[in-house]
Amino acid sequence: MNLISPPFSRKNSKLGCWCIILNRRSLASFFRFLSLVYLIFSPFGQFLFINANLSLAYMRSSSADADNRGEPSANTPIV
Repeated sequence: MNLISPPFSRKNSKLGCWCIILNRRSLASFFRFLSLVYLIFSPFGQFLFINANLSLAYMRSSSADADNRGEPSANTPIV
């Protein structure tokens, strides 16, 4: 009597197949997560992030300057 059956025997062939599929999916999602983390912390990702923040800060400051000067900005309703 064989107590320890190999993972791909005829008894649990479906289970072994599901284990392979689940492992492939989890590995793919893990590598996708790693690539996202690398993009965020790489110099190129930092460059994109800093540029986005600078453009947002520039848009906010330009609208605030227009409000301070009394000129209409994008946030000022036209009456």
